[in-house]
Amino acid sequence: NLPFKAAFELYKYDAEHPEIDSSHKNYEKIGLAGVTFTLSKKQANGNFQAVGTHDTGENGLLHIDLTEKGTYKLVETTPLTGYQKNGKEMEFTIVDGDYQKTLTYSEAEGNAYHTTVIPNAGGAATYDLPNNRIHGTVTLTKQDVNSGVNLNGVKYTLTRTDPVSSNVDKWFPSTGNSSLTVETGKTYTVVASAAD
Repeated sequence: NLPFKAAFELYKYDAEHPEIDSSHKNYEKIGLAGVTFTLSKKQANGNFQAVGTHDTGENGLLHIDLTEKGTYKLVETTPLTGYQKNGKEMEFTIVDGDYQKTLTYSEAEGNAYHTTVIPNAGGAATYDLPNNRIHGTVTLTKQDVNSGVNLNGVKYTLTRTDPVSSNVDKWFPSTGNSSLTVETGKTYTVVASAAD
């Protein structure tokens, strides 16, 4: 007999950026690479025991090769810096009929195994699991170098450049002493011009 073989996949993506991007296989969401999941398998006593950790790939795709049938639980354990952890626990069952198939998580009513076959591995039918960004606040204050007095009317431009594409991701033009909401875990550039 040939050894059992199946696979499980899902996508991790940025919940705040569902733009179409042809560099990701599902063409609809910004994939998050490097998110860590823990896979556990149900034991005879009913408890789950961790059997390994798995990271999402460059386009946010998590691919896990499974060599044993049984009931599994998949939980995100380490999100990317600047993102909230998604606490969803996905419990699913792999059976004889899943041999050499690629499956994804399913919440369809009446689906006891909580899986569905993906016709094309890494395709649009793959389950999507988003992460929300953690936002922080930065306050910009311009002062006279000699007197320490605040200078009002100074114009700022705050930019964030994508390290891969070199495209400017966001602009935050502002005037005066401003508080701006930005994502944590990113690198920004602040440029100030003369006061009016």
